[in-house]
Amino acid sequence: MSGPQSVDRALALLDAVADAPRPLSAKALARRVECLLSTVYHLLGPLTARGYLIRGPEGYAPGPRVPFLHLSFQRHLGAGTAVAALLPHDASVPRPPPMSRPARVPSTS
Repeated sequence: MSGPQSVDRALALLDAVADAPRPLSAKALARRVECLLSTVYHLLGPLTARGYLIRGPEGYAPGPRVPFLHLSFQRHLGAGTAVAALLPHDASVPRPPPMSRPARVPSTS
């Protein structure tokens, strides 16, 4: 692992949830990332609170913040509308409004 161990473990949890075909219980996540169940619960709290994961009756699944990371990734790559149209997009996820330029303030001099 590189970086702080808790960050690596939190990212490992996100990867495990993303790779799973269905929601995972905390116990299943602890087995997949090979760490203590108490550690998994300690990390799931902030990941859930910040919207990166959601907790449902069957376990943890990707949360509502994940699609916005994808949109930010596209924006930072400079993906124009032609490129963005080729990238996968879930129609149920709202697209952010197009970025507009700030209005010019008329000069008083």
